[in-house]
Amino acid sequence: MLIMKHYSVLLINCVMIDYVLRSFLSLSDWLNACVAIERVVSVTQGTQFNKAKSIRIAKVMILFIIILSFVSDLQDPFHRERMNDEEDKRI
Repeated sequence: MLIMKHYSVLLINCVMIDYVLRSFLSLSDWLNACVAIERVVSVTQGTQFNKAKSIRIAKVMILFIIILSFVSDLQDPFHRERMNDEEDKRI
């Protein structure tokens, strides 16, 4: 329990855990949307749907979405602050 007394450790844990969870949640939503869009395109194109081209585009889009998701939430950790609550004796 001694490690929980260090304020810097608590701040880093709070910032990083929240940042990673928020980024992965938005990443999940974006990837679900991309899958839905690809399904619509494949249904509308029917037999002309090019699976090899779709796989290449999907690889590029996944990389782009991962970068976009983590960069868009990057401002949040820089504006976090630690608060001390003396009444409840918690941080």
